[in-house]
Amino acid sequence: MNKSWCTLLVAAGLGFTTLTATAQAVVSINQLQAELKAGQYANVVNEVNAALPQSAPALAAELYMVKGAALAGEKKFADAALAYLRVPFCYPQAFAAPEALLRAAEIEVGPLKDPAAATRILQKLVQTYPRTVQALHAKHLLAQHLRK
Repeated sequence: MNKSWCTLLVAAGLGFTTLTATAQAVVSINQLQAELKAGQYANVVNEVNAALPQSAPALAAELYMVKGAALAGEKKFADAALAYLRVPFCYPQAFAAPEALLRAAEIEVGPLKDPAAATRILQKLVQTYPRTVQALHAKHLLAQHLRK
């Protein structure tokens, strides 16, 4: 049976954190978000890349969200969309998963000019996370797309 590397990490028990580690992670995410606001995108990407190997799944999902924003800030839109898409596919239970799909779709339809890819991502969002605010927004975007 083939298992993805994400599943293997969780199965290996790397998905458990202590309260202290979680508190430190929140500070790290807040610090990274402050650096994003300051436009220090390359620095944020480097810090995220350094933190990911030892991060628990919940933190890794948040780190990929921050990385996606930093890459978008650097105008590396294809890489940003991929960073966002890692969240729902590697960490489908993560709180940020629906938002990650929405952001990836927005990049696909906007800077990457690939409405077909955006439509597939939005449909995945609606199908996988139907009771979220992001799914409601995705339904609205899909309806607008069909009207065009």
